[in-house]
Amino acid sequence: MGLIFYLSKEGIVTKIAENLIYPNGIALYKDELYVSEHLAKRVIKYPLFGKGKIGKKKLFTNFKNASPFRNRDPEYTGPDGIEISKNGTIYIAEYARGRIYVYGTDGTYKKSLHTGLPFVTNMALDKNEISLVITGAKSLDSFLQFGKVYRFSLK
Repeated sequence: MGLIFYLSKEGIVTKIAENLIYPNGIALYKDELYVSEHLAKRVIKYPLFGKGKIGKKKLFTNFKNASPFRNRDPEYTGPDGIEISKNGTIYIAEYARGRIYVYGTDGTYKKSLHTGLPFVTNMALDKNEISLVITGAKSLDSFLQFGKVYRFSLK
């Protein structure tokens, strides 16, 4: 089971969450912590109560009912990296489906961005927030995968 730790500016590490199912993407926005639980196919959020203190987790969004990328999906499909814009737009990469989902902080689904990169793993907004820099792989044909980095326009 997965864990989340808090690292204080004094260098003290404290466990703040446990029993997560393959936590992967993690992002902060104002007073909330967002975490993707990849193999549970969901994103959860926690209220923040100060340094190293979080409240009870709540479901933010569930990927279990998302439409398949192809005729069938691999069992390891699920949410991966998370990025949040200055205005609170939340971007969530979906590994093995080639999409980035866009949400508001209230959980409202806005749209899906089809990246052309089936195994998208993570992303970061550029400084002007007009494009995402995304990472991932085009196939999983062999153990050694050669990933790519793409710039994906949001305009």
